[in-house]
Amino acid sequence: MLTDVSDREPSVSELADAAGINRSSFYAHFPSTADFILFILDQALMDIHSADLNRREGRTISARDATRMVLTEIVQGILSDRRLVSVIRNAPSMAQFRIAAMLRIQIVDYYAQVRAFEALDPNFLSTAADYVSGGLTTTICAWLATSMPVAQEELVNQMLALVPPWMVDPDMIPFIDVTSATR
Repeated sequence: MLTDVSDREPSVSELADAAGINRSSFYAHFPSTADFILFILDQALMDIHSADLNRREGRTISARDATRMVLTEIVQGILSDRRLVSVIRNAPSMAQFRIAAMLRIQIVDYYAQVRAFEALDPNFLSTAADYVSGGLTTTICAWLATSMPVAQEELVNQMLALVPPWMVDPDMIPFIDVTSATR
């Protein structure tokens, strides 16, 4: 069902039938098919985040390459589900809000997993998470709405430019002054 290549959102009846449940059970968990599709994206983002933490922990690639890889995986994950693209195009503000919230959660968890971030003011980190998640989401949604007709690689480059260097590579934290940024 979810691997169907149709651009249209599946109906609640189709999803419920595929899962072997009734429609009321579906609605007990999801208010709409769009919410279900965004839930699937959330699960995919958690998998991407977990893989990113593992790559960074192993230090098998540079921090910048790890960030580029995670951004590429996010874009590919969204593009791989044409129904998700349809949800983003048909309900851009709802989708943008939900995707930004999902990314923010992943960024805040990243902060919690990386010891170097303990040295930074939590308010500064919260503001940075809002900025980065909002910027990344706006960039992806604008690209999908075709107001940014660039290749996927260029999109990832633009997204990478939105991420502060200290967030890409926590080893840079001792070299930044966040005291002026938090006043």
